[in-house]
Amino acid sequence: MHTSFTPARRAGAAVLAAGITLGGTTAVDSPAGAAPHASVTVSKTRNLNPNGEWITVSGKNFSGKNFGIYVGLAQDNKYGPTKQGSFGETKWLKPNEIRGGKFTTRIKVKAVSGKINCKVNRCSIRTLSAHGVPDRTQDTKTPVTFRAF
Repeated sequence: MHTSFTPARRAGAAVLAAGITLGGTTAVDSPAGAAPHASVTVSKTRNLNPNGEWITVSGKNFSGKNFGIYVGLAQDNKYGPTKQGSFGETKWLKPNEIRGGKFTTRIKVKAVSGKINCKVNRCSIRTLSAHGVPDRTQDTKTPVTFRAF
């Protein structure tokens, strides 16, 4: 079946593909009748302390299957679900820590950590399936910024 895309549909698809970030909440609309997508709320996304700050990440509509998920700070231009060098701080949430599709965790983020540098590159809080599981339905991206040193 072929579906033609009008300019408005193309623009809408681009917005959905990039995710919608409003007030620290990242979500993607689901087609009618489909299961809701995983989404997160991040307690603070702007003006983070570059030397380190604790933030709270809460998620909903996560499966809790397989090996759980990772929650972490990643440099956007290095990111890949199997690229460990794209992450600074991460936390592994095991399946039993995701109850009823929901979780809440705290993570300390720094502007420069490991192989990432969020002082000069765009960075985001990301979730993804743990241990290389190819399930991309657990992926979310919430952009964050750090204040100047």
